[in-house]
Amino acid sequence: KVIPSVGFLTPVEDPSHYNCPPWTKRNFAGSWPLKTSKQMLDITQRVPKDVREGTLNMRNVPFVTVISGSKDPIVPLEAVKTFVEAVLEHRPSSNESNEQSAPAVEFIPIAKGDHGLLATPLASNKKTAKETIEQVVKFLQAHS
Repeated sequence: KVIPSVGFLTPVEDPSHYNCPPWTKRNFAGSWPLKTSKQMLDITQRVPKDVREGTLNMRNVPFVTVISGSKDPIVPLEAVKTFVEAVLEHRPSSNESNEQSAPAVEFIPIAKGDHGLLATPLASNKKTAKETIEQVVKFLQAHS
């Protein structure tokens, strides 16, 4: 039998090595529920594959904004750049018949930002948190 409550056949999350800030308890710890496992598998397997193959349907997405810290040890900036480049390369063209225009794509690297872009209690993150919030507000104002 599959027993999700005891973690059988589902990943176990241990955030102790990547908590941002290190002392936070905000990250999930323990066995993932089956639904979460499926969602994470889709995100980490299906989406990159669809982007690579050009089958990620971006036709109903009017804009994409990606904000990433330049010093993120969990999601390296180069991996984010590769994803953004793939989205740009494989987005639908605006001249496809009966389809909406391709989405606007914006990539915003936050200098010296790490994985905890909004972890303001850390003195070292206050500047990057402020810049991140400013970029999110700018995005919301531009697209609301």
